[in-house]
Amino acid sequence: MNMLKKFLNGLLAGLLITIAAKVYIEVSSYTSNPLCKCLAAFLFSIALVVICLRGYNLYTGKIGLMVDNTDKDKYYELSLGLLGNIVGVLLFGTMLSFYTKNETLINLYNAKINQNVIETLIKAFFCGVLMYLAVVIYKNNNKLVGILFAIPVFILAGFNHCIADLAYISFTRLYNFKAILYFLLCVVGNTLGSLLIAYIEKLTKKQKSDIE
Repeated sequence: MNMLKKFLNGLLAGLLITIAAKVYIEVSSYTSNPLCKCLAAFLFSIALVVICLRGYNLYTGKIGLMVDNTDKDKYYELSLGLLGNIVGVLLFGTMLSFYTKNETLINLYNAKINQNVIETLIKAFFCGVLMYLAVVIYKNNNKLVGILFAIPVFILAGFNHCIADLAYISFTRLYNFKAILYFLLCVVGNTLGSLLIAYIEKLTKKQKSDIE
């Protein structure tokens, strides 16, 4: 039952990311006005706000927190969360795909999957950094400010978020080798970015403790 709960919490996180991705596509499609794109990016952050407040299981929000964790159960939880994220996005994204067909979506899809391997990894890496900071600020300081800034920043910077980008792919239903490879590379990049900054923070705290 606990495993099912972790999976379902991951699925719910996938649902919220899918809704946020839908809002982003619709709002950014209205006009070419940059302010409209900024609004769309800000609205996307509401998904992570709800995920954090409700305690849902989003892979990109949890992976960086594993740097200090040796509990095997937490890794099962993380894996089940990622599986739930994927199933949730594919399920709910496919449902919305019948009502999400526009030029903005197709352009975004093509821009994403046509990145080369290095570009995909680098953009995913920086997204992982921002996702870790957003979640750890909420976790340690009980403040949403990190989320409300980090999410719009990674979107406007064009960074790659594995779950959000899978939602865009599911809206198109254009599943192919390039799309699958792109998603897997994003998972790797998000993971590396989150873990690296978490590990550096761990080292700086240890050095500070040693000095004191």
